[in-house]
Amino acid sequence: MRTIFFSVLLIFGICLSVSAQTTAELLRPVRVDITEGEFRAGMQPVTTPYATGGPWAGVPARALKPEVTPTVSDFRIRAWLEGDGATARVLVFAVTRKPGSLIGSDDERETQIASVAVRGGRSVVITETEKYNARPITITAMPDARALVEAAERLRQPVQR
Repeated sequence: MRTIFFSVLLIFGICLSVSAQTTAELLRPVRVDITEGEFRAGMQPVTTPYATGGPWAGVPARALKPEVTPTVSDFRIRAWLEGDGATARVLVFAVTRKPGSLIGSDDERETQIASVAVRGGRSVVITETEKYNARPITITAMPDARALVEAAERLRQPVQR
């Protein structure tokens, strides 16, 4: 009796492990987007953490209220995969730039304003932008749509014995 009980527990544990791994693979973010109103930019998350350089994506800072001017020029993100790969770590930066200087020049300064973990298929609103007189931005981790469609198709197929 104990042998049967432990066998059932072992099989149940293996099924849960395979299910969790499959779910993580399906939800793996293949793109992280930063949006504010009609502005949208995105990037593919990398596999190792970093805080400077590329790749990055950004959107312009837009006034929180019509009568105020944002104190930064734009917001930028950098992203990498964490843990089981179904979560993206996203660093959010406020960017200031001297008037007339180019994006990425030495006259540009970044200040980290947030660090968030975003699971595939989820979004996070960043309100820390408001202290710069700018509208909140949204960070979204987009899972691989093809993998989700393929998984749904496999579920629709009858089980063969």
